[in-house]
Amino acid sequence: MHKHSSLTLAVLIFALTMGSALAAQPPGAARAARLHQLPDFSLTGLDGKTVTPSDLRGKVVLLDFWETWCVPCRYQARILEGLWPDYQGSDVRFLAVDVSEDLEIVRRFVSKHPFNYPVVRDAEQKLSNQLGIVGLPSLVVVDRSGRIVYQKTGLSGADSIKDILHKALKE
Repeated sequence: MHKHSSLTLAVLIFALTMGSALAAQPPGAARAARLHQLPDFSLTGLDGKTVTPSDLRGKVVLLDFWETWCVPCRYQARILEGLWPDYQGSDVRFLAVDVSEDLEIVRRFVSKHPFNYPVVRDAEQKLSNQLGIVGLPSLVVVDRSGRIVYQKTGLSGADSIKDILHKALKE
């Protein structure tokens, strides 16, 4: 009976370990692999203009999902602000996508901490839910054909982002 209990305990520990390992994967990673294509969306910018995938067709798009309270999101924004001039006027578009916050909160934040590229809102979390975004900051890079080529939750360094954008531009 003792051997059976030990085996059951070992199987249980293994199952819990595997479950923890799967849970430790970056949120949204498995979801992005299944999606392959950027889903249809309509996001409104702080300027009142709407952005849809058709507006971005033929461009490489970097979507930075963030919120004003998120300190790591601010670091990610600084990294992107440093990279943006290198891609200004190219076929790369940066979009800062605020997830679910009140319009006035976002406007106040952006007035104090301006972005060089458009800020749009995913007010109802439709796009972030479709992409499986569950943590912030999260970056998603889409190639010219609308295929998701990179998705990561957590900070991404400048060199990694440059490499991803360079590869997406070549495809």
